[in-house]
Amino acid sequence: MNIQTEKPCEKPFVRPNNMHFSSGLCKKHPGCDLSGFSTEHLGRSHRVSKPKSCLKEAIDRSHTFVGVT
Repeated sequence: MNIQTEKPCEKPFVRPNNMHFSSGLCKKHPGCDLSGFSTEHLGRSHRVSKPKSCLKEAIDRSHTFVGVT
């Protein structure tokens, strides 16, 4: 769908209190504690065996659910 508007987006009048917001790494909420989370499977590679096997299992289960062979 191609939607055209007559005027461009306007600049917001209200600015956030914290100007360090971004879609990437950003400031956490006060009191946020991540120490309870396991970092065992965190990493940058999609080739690590455990996450790769979890992804394969999710794909296989989705195929079974939808009925794709």
